Amino acid sequence: MNFSWIYAEKSDGCAAKFTPAVWAAMGKNKNGWVQVEAPAKAPAKAKTDSKVLEEVKKEQTYKELLEAAKEAEDIGDMQSTFEKYVAAYAIKKTAKLKKSIDKVQALIVDLEAQKELLMSGEAELENENYADALEILESALEIKSTPHILALIQACNKGLEE
Repeated sequence: MNFSWIYAEKSDGCAAKFTPAVWAAMGKNKNGWVQVEAPAKAPAKAKTDSKVLEEVKKEQTYKELLEAAKEAEDIGDMQSTFEKYVAAYAIKKTAKLKKSIDKVQALIVDLEAQKELLMSGEAELENENYADALEILESALEIKSTPHILALIQACNKGLEE
């Protein structure tokens, strides 16, 4: 193999050397590693290659979890989004990720409340209690607008006109 090692250190004094491929795979922030000049002799506290590889794998898993969480959020699977964020947070605790977890958790609670309102509004509509159904469905609509809720509100308004 013809390559030159990339030497790096962390703020806690740990030192290691990386192949250019591993260094590139570590991403933009390099997981806290900072490139330094090659030492005259091997550093006393150098991490083993397996430890470095483990850190790279953790970083890769972290990034994959964040990507999977984004995909789940895009299709509206908030429970899966929450689970992926929590798993990523177990690997790397960041304030931004904690904020995302809290946001998704609050959204899940809101969607559960909306589901209850929707079931109640549908029951009132079925019993031809249009004014009560309309009030309940409008509360559900405030949480999140869906075509289904809008159609039910239209049915309530039509019932009130009759």
